[in-house]
Order: sequence, then C-alpha cells, then structure tokens
Amino acid sequence: MNIIFNSRTLWRQLAIWTRALIISKTAGIGIAEEVFRRVYRVPEGYANMLRIVFGNKISEDYMILLSAAVSLYNQIITAYLDGDTDTVNDLAARLYENADERATFLSSINPYWDVTEWRDLMYTYVAYTLEEIVTSITGEHAKNIDVYDRILSQASAMGDYFSQGLFNYMTQIPSDNENQSPSPFENENQSPSPSDNGNQSMKAVYCNQYERSGK
Repeated sequence: MNIIFNSRTLWRQLAIWTRALIISKTAGIGIAEEVFRRVYRVPEGYANMLRIVFGNKISEDYMILLSAAVSLYNQIITAYLDGDTDTVNDLAARLYENADERATFLSSINPYWDVTEWRDLMYTYVAYTLEEIVTSITGEHAKNIDVYDRILSQASAMGDYFSQGLFNYMTQIPSDNENQSPSPFENENQSPSPSDNGNQSMKAVYCNQYERSGK
C-alpha cells in the first residue's frame, strides 16, 4: 500500500532536510531561511499521513509537536554558532522533552506503538542529530559523515516501526502491545527524564567542543 511505503520515507526526509539546514547555517551554503522553510514543511507530510488513518485532530496535534522539534533544531544551531552554551543546553533539554511528548502521543493513538520503543528511537535520533550539529560546526568531517550514516540508519528504523504500526492498526493484526497495561498516560509520571538519558552526555559533548574550539 502506498500509505505504508510513504510513511517509511518521511523519517529519512526529515533527516536529509535537517542535514541540509545544518550545512546551510554552519557552512554558509545556500540560503538558510529557504532551507528552513523546506524542512519546516516535513511535519505536514506526517500530518497528512496520520490524517488518513486517525483524522484531523490527531494529525494537527502531532504536526504541532514535530514542528516544534524542527524549530528547536534551527534555534540550537544558531545558539551554538553564537557560542551561547546556556541556550544550547536549554534547547537540548527541550528537544528531549519534545521527544518524550511525541513518544507518549503516538503510543496513545495506536496500541501497536509502544511508548518506551518510541522514546528510545527518538532519544537516539536527537542525540545523533545534536552530534551532527557539533561535528559540522567544529569541522570534524570524518565524524560528521559517520554520524550522518547512523542518522540515516536510525531514520530507517523509525520508519519501519512507524509503518509497521500503521499497517497493524489498519489491518488489526494482533501484537504484544495489546496485552500491555496500563496505558502510556497512566505511567506518564514514571517516564525517565531526558536529563537521565542522553541529555547529560550531550551537555558534556558541548562543553568539550567549546573547550576545543576556544569558545
């Protein structure tokens, strides 16, 4: 089905256009504002996909969350280029919080999407993308290429999980998630804080990179 195939490609589109934004802002290639407008359109694709299955309200709510993530990436690139460590760390924490919100949201609308699985996938994606920004700014080209390869692999994994969940929901194939209880919202207060996961390690990365670059 086209909807399943298209849902797999959305995650790679986000990774590809986010990289274009990073390169545009850090290397001065192209017009950053135009690239940002293009990457900001990616959430519309997710919304259109979700609308087909879940309706307008859910699709619009998720588009707001994903658009916020895109905006945060744009802001954190600028903050890093400005040498504003406090703002960088604040925005990094907000990116992990946004990942928590999106993981909880997706798991709440589809029993075939697990909140822990989504959180792990999204945390890893955030960490890789922040590393991509860092290595692009500091000129560590070999590391930058390596992390981009990991981002594409992660995007594929997220696309597979996203599309499989859609397929199971649309065809009502039983999954282990049906037997899991309570719901993600009932355990929301037990969710690990972003600062307990990759966020602290990314702060260390930022500090190290600032020391190395003399900022």
